[in-house]
Amino acid sequence: MIRNIFFALLLLIHIGCFAQTSKTVSKTRYDWSGLAESITQDKTTNYDKAYAIYRWLCENIAYDTSYSIHKADDAYKQKRGVCQAYCEMFFRLGNAVGLDVDIIKGKAKDRYGKIFKDGHAWVFVRTNDDAGILIDPTWGAGSVDNGRFIRSEMDDSWFHVDPKWMIFTHYPDSESYQLLDDNVDYSSFISLPPLDPSLGNFGYNVDELLASSLDGNTLDIPKYLYNSQIKIVNVPLSGTLRVGEPYDFIIEPADDYEFVIINEEEQDNSWELDNRCHQIKFVPAESGNLVVGYRHRGSNDNWTHMISYKVADATDGDISNLEMKAPHKSHVFKNLQNFDSNRLRNRGVDMGKLLAMVRQDNIKQLPLIYDAGDFKLDDVPLNGMLKVGEPYHFAFSPKEEGDWVIINNGVFLREWTQDPLNNSWVTTIIPSAPGKVVLAFKPSASTDNSFSYCLEYDVEN
Repeated sequence: MIRNIFFALLLLIHIGCFAQTSKTVSKTRYDWSGLAESITQDKTTNYDKAYAIYRWLCENIAYDTSYSIHKADDAYKQKRGVCQAYCEMFFRLGNAVGLDVDIIKGKAKDRYGKIFKDGHAWVFVRTNDDAGILIDPTWGAGSVDNGRFIRSEMDDSWFHVDPKWMIFTHYPDSESYQLLDDNVDYSSFISLPPLDPSLGNFGYNVDELLASSLDGNTLDIPKYLYNSQIKIVNVPLSGTLRVGEPYDFIIEPADDYEFVIINEEEQDNSWELDNRCHQIKFVPAESGNLVVGYRHRGSNDNWTHMISYKVADATDGDISNLEMKAPHKSHVFKNLQNFDSNRLRNRGVDMGKLLAMVRQDNIKQLPLIYDAGDFKLDDVPLNGMLKVGEPYHFAFSPKEEGDWVIINNGVFLREWTQDPLNNSWVTTIIPSAPGKVVLAFKPSASTDNSFSYCLEYDVEN
């Protein structure tokens, strides 16, 4: 809880701070009252005026990636500036409409925890006689990525920042601006992870995080690479995941991004789009690392890692859980020839049944499944190696009109019967010689006699 004693202290020193701030703000040649009044029109409280100014700065002033614009006048003229310029503009606009604004100087960390060598500036705005709020308009405006400023879309996480969140990344030169029950010394600040206040929007308790961090504990939370253009709606809050457990990820980008989950060698980009939200339910199959990555849609850029997790070493229970909830990810399939999880599932193969068969029958090879034709496999041999002279039952459901045949060593078989219960096409074949058995298809609209392979088996004696 923020102690009133700190607000009382700030009241006592406010005149001195205001005078000091006034001295450090560059001289101006502008009358800021007209702009300030237009920004805050119809706003009756100091809090609402402060928010209106914050939003105007975020939406109209870009960060100066040349790091040369420090003064309010220059920032207003060129519509860009560094943190000092943002804060000076906040000071000028706020004072013009009766706000008491202090510019806070101090140290800040970047997203990797590295301290900015040139320091940083943010503001304290008194909203009533015994209270005030911390604001960082620079970070609220956006971020810099590879030398390019990326403006945020309505990022209010840096307005009225809880002091407990602020201390993870901002360390004021004057300790009175920490606004904490117990001040944090600089060495403790250095050891804190660079957590973003936006984390509070989806479930993290800042009191618990700060207390645990100051006690020297390593926080078990994911590593986040903040991007103001991507809103995290729902992700696992624990930094350690388990094999076999399903996890929901929901992300809402402001830009045209695509996303991927990488769990060791597996990459899954089968996200569903619901309105503007990208969502996926993912079950880790491998211990080690799991990351959520993004890149601009259609680009060939490497994936930028946005969230990173650790997946704990799998127990026997985890493996059983995996095979129950996501049998297609079982390690049993790793060395199975022709195994293609997506194609098998798209053709309707029961992966739990297949897993049991591979274990029981010691299957080493599956049939080859091709992309041609639209069909569902109902009951076909799942062992890709057939025997000469053995009978094999085939049942499948074609979803596309055409000529469906089984080719047995050059002989075309079209003797299908229909199962009235599920409309499957059914036949039995007996391979006559070593070679190939193929389910093939020719569309009705085809003008030539060529068939496309759909399913292919090897035949041995």
